[in-house]
This record gives sequence, structure tokens and C-alpha cells, in this order.
Amino acid sequence: MNTPELITIPIAADLAHAYSNASSEEKIKIQAQVEHLLREMLPTTSQTLQSVVHELSQKAADRGMTPEILEELLNENE
Repeated sequence: MNTPELITIPIAADLAHAYSNASSEEKIKIQAQVEHLLREMLPTTSQTLQSVVHELSQKAADRGMTPEILEELLNENE
């Protein structure tokens, strides 16, 4: 699990005030919702890695690589 980090995001004054006055339980729920929203909106390292892997797979397929050829290459030294 990742260690939480503090970030600062400018928001409307009324929302900041409402958050400051929220209970600890409400703050935990809000933090979870904000984290979920950020995960959906921002690319993460794993998403970037997935994009790279997908791109490499596509390039290999465009050059004639098939699952069968890959299996053959992987089993050559056995």
C-alpha cells in the first residue's frame, strides 16, 4: 500500500470551510472519493506501463510476431 502524501488543491472557500468543519468520519469518506476521482483522471505509472506494453505488442504484431512464434522463441533453449 502507498504511504499517503499531502497535496494542496485550490477550492472554493465555502467548500474549504465545510471540509474543515466536517467530522473525522466525513473527512475520511471525502478523501477516499477524491482519491478515487484522481485515480480515474490522472495516469499512473502502471497505466503508463500498460500503454508501453500495448504499444510494443502492437509493433511486434505489425512486424509479424504471433503468439506461436513467441512461444517458439521462448522454448528454443529448453
